[in-house]
Amino acid sequence: MKAKEKFEVIFICLLILIGGGLLYIHFADLGEEDYMPKNIKDIFKKQDYNIIDKIEECNDSREDFYSDEEYIYYFNCRKSNLIYLEYEDGTIKPMKEELNNGNVSLESLLNHGLKCEKEYVLNDNATLNDNETDVLEDSEDAQENKTDED
Repeated sequence: MKAKEKFEVIFICLLILIGGGLLYIHFADLGEEDYMPKNIKDIFKKQDYNIIDKIEECNDSREDFYSDEEYIYYFNCRKSNLIYLEYEDGTIKPMKEELNNGNVSLESLLNHGLKCEKEYVLNDNATLNDNETDVLEDSEDAQENKTDED
């Protein structure tokens, strides 16, 4: 085969592939939601919800429900299984399950009014409660201001 014939064969094959792909897209009626993976769809979905927490005061025992590198987040009683999220579409799901599955973030929950306590984690064995954290932050700010003045 000459170079010109090879080029023609390759060109025809490409046209067939492109044409076939266009026909598939046209006749398959693929909607946006059909081919987007679920986790990508969730990024674009507005997740507006209300927090349903019928327990206003409790002091029976502490329940840690979330932690990150800096803080342990907790309630003053065992109630994480009694807090629900009601979404705009009317579905109601347990807050703890939604948080653990990554469907909502702690930041989002706090922005929606979740009331909880947090404790600053110094290392694996030592912790500092939030009031002491505020004192540490204030003293660090004071030291920064003092060095700025010097």
